[in-house]
Amino acid sequence: MSAKPGGNEKQWAPFNKEGEQGSKNGTITVAVSGNPNSGKSTLINAIAGTRLHVGNWPGVTVERREAEFEYGGRRIKLVDLPGTYSLSPYTQEETLAREYLIHEKPGVIIDVVDATNLERNLYLTIQLMELEIPMVMALNIYDEAESKGYAINTDMMEEMLGIKIIPTIATKKKGLDALLESGVYWGQIFNLVLGSNL
Repeated sequence: MSAKPGGNEKQWAPFNKEGEQGSKNGTITVAVSGNPNSGKSTLINAIAGTRLHVGNWPGVTVERREAEFEYGGRRIKLVDLPGTYSLSPYTQEETLAREYLIHEKPGVIIDVVDATNLERNLYLTIQLMELEIPMVMALNIYDEAESKGYAINTDMMEEMLGIKIIPTIATKKKGLDALLESGVYWGQIFNLVLGSNL
């Protein structure tokens, strides 16, 4: 069985009104990773809207995009990692993404995967899983995969990979609520485990 992106989803807005009073429980850092052309930038723009701040990674000219906002009563810090095909430190982008994930240890990773090109995209997914950071997959460009006749069994993928998979269509803002809700959940679990080990 395959999930559908945003079946009964409300019209998504980047700022959840229920969370306007802020969170007393700390900020969840969400690192967004993915291959170039996976729709990662479109997805981040759809989530962050005008709160997206653009700068450079320290010491280099590679663009760094971040946003902070409230969602479901929690403060979220969204960090857009450079688009990479792997975490092997062969390119500047790969090195930046790898160093951030290893040293900054975000609360959760959103792995943006092109549903029309799973074989290429899942190479990075496996490397991200090896870091043992909570992760949620945004199975993006899902509508194009369906139009090409691809039958993706997301239940089986979840069982095999051991991560939550959310079909998304970033260009239509579909699946974003489910994606963020799952990210907040796993980020909270990570923070609780981290706090208990301090």
